[in-house]
Amino acid sequence: MIPGVCASLTLIFVALAISPASAAEQKATDLLTGFKGTRSISAETATSTCIGKPQTPLCAAETFFACMLRNAPSLCQAVGVSPFGPDKAVKERYKFKSARVLTAKNVEAAKGAGWARPGNVDMHFLTRSCFADNTCTTYQRYAVVLAPRPDGTWSAVSWSSEADGEDFAD
Repeated sequence: MIPGVCASLTLIFVALAISPASAAEQKATDLLTGFKGTRSISAETATSTCIGKPQTPLCAAETFFACMLRNAPSLCQAVGVSPFGPDKAVKERYKFKSARVLTAKNVEAAKGAGWARPGNVDMHFLTRSCFADNTCTTYQRYAVVLAPRPDGTWSAVSWSSEADGEDFAD
């Protein structure tokens, strides 16, 4: 066989061997382009420039965090949730930890959870709440699952935190 053809065929076979999960993980990574370091949200300010515009899973997650902290009906409505009531925190800091686009295998493993649909994005952050007395919690895991809408925006369909140890939306 000709060496160049052999190398080309090897590349084709490697490309075909990539699992859908690998492609989905890459897609999730692409959806997070631009997220670096630690970000924060307060009642008046945010380091994010896309809060209120849930055009990507990351922007939807940041809008969701702002909805919780600010108890703002318009922000909550933008990601398909109801306001939570006043938050005791005055500032939220968060770092991106991981993301994955859910596949049929993930949905099967979730055993019928209402939020588990292929194409939804499961994002994990480390969050730290700060209060008026200048105290802050340690960083804790926070997960939010986002679903694509027909209009191209994303909604929050499930969320959970390490602090309460349970999934409180379905």
